[in-house]
Amino acid sequence: NPTLYLTYINARRIVNNGLRHKKFGIIAGVVKDGESHLVLDGALVEVIGTTTNIVTNESGLFTIFDVPPGTYTLQVSIGGYAIKTIENVVVVKKETVELEVLMVAV
Repeated sequence: NPTLYLTYINARRIVNNGLRHKKFGIIAGVVKDGESHLVLDGALVEVIGTTTNIVTNESGLFTIFDVPPGTYTLQVSIGGYAIKTIENVVVVKKETVELEVLMVAV
């Protein structure tokens, strides 16, 4: 029965995704102008020492999923602003680290 099979496959995906996220954490945040506090879309957020990077959305928000537990350094860059380095970002499994990154115009 194809319908039953697809239901089974979708259920397995949901279960597997749920299990996977229990081993990892999330880094989320917002990037803003340090003076005006206006959000900055298009900022590049990089996890130093990994291949992980993401660009902020139109609300200045970013979310990095499936981050193994550990201590990380993030680097945030966008044109017209000094590069911002955030050290000692501690990721714990099943938790979300929330950051507010204030950029300084150059």
